Amino acid sequence: MPHDTINLQRGSSQDVSVRSCQSVASARAQVDEEGLEEEKKFPAHFRNESVSVYWRYGIVIYLLAVLSLLLTSDIGSGVVALTKVVPSANDNFTKAREQVLLEASVFTSVKELWNLGSYGLAILIVVTSIMWPYVKLLLSLYAWMWPFRTARGRERLLVLLDVLGKWSFVDVVVFIEIMVVFRATIPLGGPTLEVWIAPRWGFFGFVAATMLSLIGTHAILFHHRRIVYGTITSNLQGLQNIAGIATIRTLLMSFLLLAAAGIYFAGCCIGMFRILNSRGNLEIAPVDYSLIDVGRDLSDAGQHPDDRAQTWLQIIWFTLAMAAPIGSFILFAVLLWAPWKGAALRKILFLAEISFAWNCAEVVFVSTIFAVLEVPTFGEGLIDSGCDTCYSVDSKLLNELAVLGVGTLLSVLANALIFQRAHQSLYCNS
Repeated sequence: MPHDTINLQRGSSQDVSVRSCQSVASARAQVDEEGLEEEKKFPAHFRNESVSVYWRYGIVIYLLAVLSLLLTSDIGSGVVALTKVVPSANDNFTKAREQVLLEASVFTSVKELWNLGSYGLAILIVVTSIMWPYVKLLLSLYAWMWPFRTARGRERLLVLLDVLGKWSFVDVVVFIEIMVVFRATIPLGGPTLEVWIAPRWGFFGFVAATMLSLIGTHAILFHHRRIVYGTITSNLQGLQNIAGIATIRTLLMSFLLLAAAGIYFAGCCIGMFRILNSRGNLEIAPVDYSLIDVGRDLSDAGQHPDDRAQTWLQIIWFTLAMAAPIGSFILFAVLLWAPWKGAALRKILFLAEISFAWNCAEVVFVSTIFAVLEVPTFGEGLIDSGCDTCYSVDSKLLNELAVLGVGTLLSVLANALIFQRAHQSLYCNS
């Protein structure tokens, strides 16, 4: 294409973008002026009559219900560590004897970890899986029910809550990895000792509350954008895609996204950590675990491989660690290159935000480091009935974990850059 034609297209695209941004600024200023109260604040969405009364009160009731579910789940029985002595054919007892080694809620599990000396993991869980879920729900209520100085300030808070909500899953990731690692069958010179960790209703309640909290934030963000930007959609019909003309910046973002996808999924197949078990002087063959291995071995981590709880855990693991990242890569690629108009791309952007909110790549990476480093300490406290003298568990982070780390870092960077570019183009929010 001739150079003059390229410049003409670039100028036309910029003119459309400038006119659209001016329209957005004008519309936002008009909304702000109409909504000024005596303190000159942007009114609460809870009081906005353009939102159905069912949504206005429904979101409040919904968030309070999630808060109640979260509290009851944190207090209730979350996990239990069990052992069972299974007799051999020559033993003089025939019935397997089951014993509870440890039972804890989300709250008391932190105390147990602290008492065992796993200080780093205990602090991480307190901040991310105990304090943060409550703070997030309360801030979501605040964003919905209280006025803000500007609509932009409210949106920044909602986007931040949406992006950081995934860190509530730290406890879930740690539990799943510990559950897989500590599933063991130990020969005792006749009978065998089986050790496993099982989830209880408190754990699944916590998972449900965390997921429902994310959905609540999505709903508030959706209504916020409909209220603030809904009147100017027609002005974006000339905007074909967020990439516009293929600039060096766009090509770099595309390369970064492709590199992130390739490296991350390569890291999912490579070992993250190694578990070394021993019984007395007998060394048991070490086992390496990749992200995929953890999800696959979940089916055997419980007492009964066909247990529905194991199936649900596998679904949760692969959704957060693989399905959501795949969705993020695809949707952000669509934002870059799809030849669609602004209204359609806004919907894609919202879906991309949702997939990124559920993309737990960085959560899995950080949680794995903390969990693996604390496995030996946790194992000493778990098997403390004389069995620690004959059976021990050790762990080691593998150098190959760096591949997953690089893929995770590039993924976060690519998604953040494309989101910023998309939001600027589609909502003109500089």
